[in-house]
Amino acid sequence: MPIRVPPSKSAVRPTGAAAKPSTPKTPATTTARVPAATLRLDDVLDHLASAAGAAQIDAVKKDLESVGVDFKGVMGPGILPPIEDSFDGLVGTMLGGSFLRPKETVAALPNAIAWAFAHAADKNGHIQRDAVSQLGPKGVALFAQLDQALEGGNKQVPTSRPKTKYSWLPNGVIEMVARSAVRNDLAVRMPVLDEVSRLLGDKDKFKGLKFIAVQHLFPTTTELLRSLTDNGLDPKNATVSGKNYSTNHDVLYRLRSDGWDVPTFSIVKLLLSREDGTTYEHSPLGGYLAKMFGDVVALREQDPAAFAKLKAPQFLVLDEGGKLLKLIHEHFAEFAHLCVAVEQTDRGVQIIDEMKAKGVDLLCPVVNVARSVAKKQNEAPMIGESIVHATFHTLEQLNDQIAITPKEAVVVGYGAVGKATADALRRRGFQVFVHDIDPAKMAQAAKDGCTPGPREATLKHAHLLISCTGQTTISPREFDALLPKHAVLVNAASGNHELDMEDHEVGGSMLRKNERSNHSGYRLGDWRGLELKLGDIAGADEMASCVWPGKDGAERLVVRAGYVVNMVDDIPPEYIQLTRSLLLAACLQAVDETGKTGLVDLSSEAQDLVVGRVGRHLRSIGHDLHNPDFRTIAPSET
Repeated sequence: MPIRVPPSKSAVRPTGAAAKPSTPKTPATTTARVPAATLRLDDVLDHLASAAGAAQIDAVKKDLESVGVDFKGVMGPGILPPIEDSFDGLVGTMLGGSFLRPKETVAALPNAIAWAFAHAADKNGHIQRDAVSQLGPKGVALFAQLDQALEGGNKQVPTSRPKTKYSWLPNGVIEMVARSAVRNDLAVRMPVLDEVSRLLGDKDKFKGLKFIAVQHLFPTTTELLRSLTDNGLDPKNATVSGKNYSTNHDVLYRLRSDGWDVPTFSIVKLLLSREDGTTYEHSPLGGYLAKMFGDVVALREQDPAAFAKLKAPQFLVLDEGGKLLKLIHEHFAEFAHLCVAVEQTDRGVQIIDEMKAKGVDLLCPVVNVARSVAKKQNEAPMIGESIVHATFHTLEQLNDQIAITPKEAVVVGYGAVGKATADALRRRGFQVFVHDIDPAKMAQAAKDGCTPGPREATLKHAHLLISCTGQTTISPREFDALLPKHAVLVNAASGNHELDMEDHEVGGSMLRKNERSNHSGYRLGDWRGLELKLGDIAGADEMASCVWPGKDGAERLVVRAGYVVNMVDDIPPEYIQLTRSLLLAACLQAVDETGKTGLVDLSSEAQDLVVGRVGRHLRSIGHDLHNPDFRTIAPSET
């Protein structure tokens, strides 16, 4: 989402009844006994934001409306009327201090109620029954309802509305919510990480190193980071930057509560303007590197002789896409020899190749996970399955009555991921048509049971279109001529150029002409007579799906506004442990490559270990690394 600073976190403090919410102080405790009921702020917030909490939200809303609070207008300092009830007053104070637009007012109620309950919570976000009495009769009554719904704190609720979960909350309460959350024990579902540490690692391997990473921040990413700490990495010396389109907000804030430095830019897109009026995305990674290198910069200036004696490795770099390595060699080359690094994507290796073509050689060792045999041969099946699984999961969230009829799908691009995507579609009973510019891949598609064909003839069967090329495969101006009237379009590559949607973005807080919003702040549209919940307009969702109107009543559904479809949900831990374990092994190897420069192959022994152990673990639970099916395995949840 584009960057916006919530006014509730501003340094300006309004006065009056609608004063800016502050972080509640932790009430003093006088006894160590276990209370009769303890609810977690995290579960309270998720329950209230879900369909199950609608009755409680509606009741609080009616109470506030009865004293003159207008949920159809703008809220802000000085706008709300005085509220006498202590609990409703706290809720109103939170709402009044948040500068809410009409599309946000109801969406903010779960957050405002959670903020009110935070006044009765301890520093870890646990709300105890005995402490709730200070919130008054209405607070006590609502707590009793929540206590029943959450089974006395024994029921954990999955995140219900991720785009608004932490919106409008002061930082202190965000920390309380994050600390209160029950963490699923993913380690037991990813045992190969511990095996890699046991067989290849050492408890002091990363001791004293500073660490920087660019990663997709999903629940299983936390297990990779935990494994790094098992080998000596100190989270206080680490910066982990997520990507705005693939960062789970729960993961970000829970990592922060555990002591990791995870910048807020992991969940925002910072857009800057050019003189010609166009915009471009600015990367803050250079600033993170400057911070990481800060101590050695100071040492070089204050004591050049001591700086000259520094021995590598001082810094461990885990890159995704080559951005960190490119910036290091462009702006911090004098410190590159103190680094060891890992690159995990083919795009990152392409960046390194482009640097070399321009005369910029790597000045540190970079372990090449991207082009390792283990990754190239074994990761594609799970990526293809994740694309198809995510597609149908997203369609179900839009409206659970959506069906692709007839069951014909087109896959454009039949590389490793395209083939795996076609396999996953055929597992689900689809007839799959394929187009690729490479005749050899078209021949392979035919052998695999697909129907290859020329572009225009193939696209006529695109009731579901999945593009896997990494390039623009079709533009909106071609939709009417080439696609069925109710085609569903999916990007399985990167960015949002695959379906040529870069110049057609209307996300965030803007509605398209054929869209509307409901009182809860969801973006709505219609497709084939069904009302779709396209996205969260209150949460400024940039990647909301859209219905693209055409001639003769055509309605094409562009999933996630043309952004890559499988960067919302994590791949099940039992499968993605392959990638996480390869990265851990590469980080361990990188330290041993000190003194070398350039790309270094990932150890074949490490690759064999990871592939063998992951395959064995999957077989033990009835799954197959090369024929994955996520429909029969539990998802990865925070």
